Amino acid sequence: MENLEDDSAPGTTAPSPDGPADPPAPPPEGAPATPAPARPRGPANQGTSAHPAGWKLTLTVDGQLTYKRSEDILLQLVARNDGREPLQYDPNDLRHFAIIPAGGAKGRTWYDTDCRPRPADVTGGAITLEPGEEATFQTTYPGPGVDGSNEPCRLDPGDYDVGGLIAWCPPGTVRSDGTCDPRRRDVIASGAVRIKIVP
Repeated sequence: MENLEDDSAPGTTAPSPDGPADPPAPPPEGAPATPAPARPRGPANQGTSAHPAGWKLTLTVDGQLTYKRSEDILLQLVARNDGREPLQYDPNDLRHFAIIPAGGAKGRTWYDTDCRPRPADVTGGAITLEPGEEATFQTTYPGPGVDGSNEPCRLDPGDYDVGGLIAWCPPGTVRSDGTCDPRRRDVIASGAVRIKIVP
């Protein structure tokens, strides 16, 4: 996932670094009132995306959008087949969540596979979702840790974009043994949710 910023993520626009703008001057007397801006669709802690193949990905970041560096963050991704044909995903790609520095800033990216013991190498077949079916994935940032501590896994204070991921197996990429060809799968992302980590 190169960039998690997505126009389909409701309520995730970061505030201007220059601070709030001056309030606009009131309209002249007798002029029609300016209509209020449209409210964002959906809660601020949720990012959604719709893929042309039929995927609908909905990411939910539990709680507020500002977290102390010591806090854990519960993340949930719902991948739903909103199309008319079956969709398949690769269960062997265990990355379902990413937290990346916002706006292309330099810094470390966190994946939900970073801070947990390496699982045994088991290769499973592609999983099929029929139209209307969905799969749900959950994790807690930063993870359980590798050597009994998860402190090294925590990100430095700053602004970050959180995204949900699923490894789609497009038609023709599932091999004769039922597994998805890892060289041809397509990782798609949910809409992004902008969060702030503070000291």
